[in-house]
Amino acid sequence: MREFLLGLRLLLGSGRGNRVRFALMTLGGSLGVCCLALVLTIPAILDAHDGRAAARSPRLHIGKPEPGRTWVREFRDPHGSRPFGRVFVAIGGADTPEPPPGLDRLPRPGEGYVSPALHEQLRREPGLRGLLPGTEKGLIGAAGLTDPDELYAYIGTTPAQLGSDARTLKDFGKEYPPSRVVDPSTLEALRFTLATLVLLPLAVFLSRRWPGSSAGRAPARRPVPRSRPAVRRPRGRPGSCGGCCSSPVSGSPPASRPPVSPRIRRAATGSTPCSCRPGS
Repeated sequence: MREFLLGLRLLLGSGRGNRVRFALMTLGGSLGVCCLALVLTIPAILDAHDGRAAARSPRLHIGKPEPGRTWVREFRDPHGSRPFGRVFVAIGGADTPEPPPGLDRLPRPGEGYVSPALHEQLRREPGLRGLLPGTEKGLIGAAGLTDPDELYAYIGTTPAQLGSDARTLKDFGKEYPPSRVVDPSTLEALRFTLATLVLLPLAVFLSRRWPGSSAGRAPARRPVPRSRPAVRRPRGRPGSCGGCCSSPVSGSPPASRPPVSPRIRRAATGSTPCSCRPGS
């Protein structure tokens, strides 16, 4: 906690430009995390939806219904902007298939099982009971619904009431759903778009920070010329020893110049004291 408060104080005192950059970085990171979450969760949600729809779909025998077998007939009608599905089942004496997901048993004639959303809709619109003959015996479980707000019902009836459009029921559960909530091509385009939104900024960031890239390399350092030390060395005439002694040409005595310490003369000339003077 102390480190966080210290970082916050440094951020607040670093200037307006740094605060703006920090806000933009935070916003970009948040958008990237949201896009990544959508990429990972949306396909799983759609697959679960289609899987539940396929698990409850009835598998039918080809041909006309056989007497003594279980018959089934499906109706899918719109109710406003929402789909309304009804499955009429007539249990036969020869066989009794396993119930679909969300039910403990198949409804018998005069019984019905509805979804929770349809149960609430029947309270608001009692006229819908004309489409659902029989008595409500219970609710469909979540495993048998593709959406919590789905309007769906299983109704028990007799073969005579189903008519000639009924088919013999084999069991419930198909490999593929009757219809997909999102087309596979649309789902692939959505995945590509979201993945691009996530990976493109990351690729740009890595390209700028990668050691081999031109943008990530540090600028070449140019050699800085060193300045000569600001030491003025005494310039003697040709034949003189650094100007400490008299020149053979000039003939001026050494006493005419101020005495120079050997230590200072060594530092100034970079050489040893003159050997022409006694005691040096």
